[in-house]
Amino acid sequence: MTVTSDFLKEDVDFVIEEETNPGEGEMEFNVRLISGDFIETLIGFKNLRMIDDPADKEEFQLAFDFAIKSTPDTELTEKNSGLQKVAGDVLYTLFQEAEKVKAKELE
Repeated sequence: MTVTSDFLKEDVDFVIEEETNPGEGEMEFNVRLISGDFIETLIGFKNLRMIDDPADKEEFQLAFDFAIKSTPDTELTEKNSGLQKVAGDVLYTLFQEAEKVKAKELE
């Protein structure tokens, strides 16, 4: 499945890579960034969760953890706000595509 969005595109901006050593019982996936400021940075996502907004029961936030698996930038850390935004945009793109697929299945 190729992902398309207004933000990032799979196989243009990032590729999903198989986890080589998945932890037992953990759901984790890796994304290699192939364009932008973090080219060739591999990040691993895990612990995706939805957090309800106490002010609006119909709203929620997506929370996630990620770790840098490899990067050519020796100064780059998970605390970099630009990298955090890119990681969020990748997840947004993936969820957006999943929503489109689900809508087509319901037609």
